[in-house]
Amino acid sequence: MVGLLLLNMLRIVIQSGEDFDEADHRWSFRLVLATIINFVIGIYQFFLGEKGVALLDEFGWDYVIKYQDLRFWVLEHPLCMFVSVGSIIYAHKVLGANSASSHKKSLLFLAIAFFFILAATPWPFRDIAIARPYFRGLY
Repeated sequence: MVGLLLLNMLRIVIQSGEDFDEADHRWSFRLVLATIINFVIGIYQFFLGEKGVALLDEFGWDYVIKYQDLRFWVLEHPLCMFVSVGSIIYAHKVLGANSASSHKKSLLFLAIAFFFILAATPWPFRDIAIARPYFRGLY
């Protein structure tokens, strides 16, 4: 998904003076489709997985908010991903305007989504309770 996001951002920068054509709409639609699939999988994991609602049921809101690792999985990660999904979908909607300013608006919202995705990713260099390895099968 991040690869499609970067590809769409690059296409917008390269074609900033031109109108959007059918290929741009297809690439944007692919990004939206991949985003929605990832979002549905994330919603499933949040409600039925071990992190998310299960942590809330076990500890409660007061306990979860006090600890950084629990707060990340229950509140920060889902909220940032929700904002990024909304930004990607809105950037796709802006493409329909087909004006000169739609390039800038679309690029802005894709950049916002990229920032939130990077901020909410459990990178290996983050706190030990949040961090996940790059390749889980190798560890």
